[in-house]
Amino acid sequence: PVTSPSGPNPQTETQPVVLAIQNDPTDPPLLVGEWLAEEGIRVEVVQACFGEPVPRTVPAGVHLAIEPGVNLYIDPGSGFTIVGEIKALGTAAEKILFTRIPCHENWGFFSFQSTQLANELRYCEFSYSTASPGCITAQGSRLDMESCHIHDITGEGASIFSSTFNLRNSIVERTYEALSIDYCRTIVEFNTVRNTTGKNGKIASLPISQLLVR
Repeated sequence: PVTSPSGPNPQTETQPVVLAIQNDPTDPPLLVGEWLAEEGIRVEVVQACFGEPVPRTVPAGVHLAIEPGVNLYIDPGSGFTIVGEIKALGTAAEKILFTRIPCHENWGFFSFQSTQLANELRYCEFSYSTASPGCITAQGSRLDMESCHIHDITGEGASIFSSTFNLRNSIVERTYEALSIDYCRTIVEFNTVRNTTGKNGKIASLPISQLLVR
């Protein structure tokens, strides 16, 4: 599925909303949806398996859940703006792919904007992004990434400012700079970084950042 040029309408009600991305036509979120409804949470299913476009913007009060095995082929220059919350939780066997449409120009980038919710990206692959400045860009936000692969990026792999950011067990390669981390509380451990071309190489961090690298 290709991202839509417009996202969901901002919610005017207090009821939390979960956007569930369905990748398998035989596996809708039946019981999970019922359980969430019992807790007062409305579930809206995006049937990506039938070509329904995935929204580009996740506004405040909306939670986006992406199932393992989803492949997102994204319009040139388009990206995602996260103000609410995203959980893209793949598995070792079924990764989640964010990449350009074959034979098209690069897609844009992820932008996390002042979201302190529990944003998680696990077993996700990001490729062929024209980043501005990073394929993963965050400001004033909270983000945990684990077992991800960021590669072939025109720009930085991740550009994080004034945020809480953790990156574990991931690979970043063929980017300008792998990571640019400024004024953050950050843990970067058990990662592989290689084949970067930027002036600062692998990791650039201001001294004021609380940075643990292992």
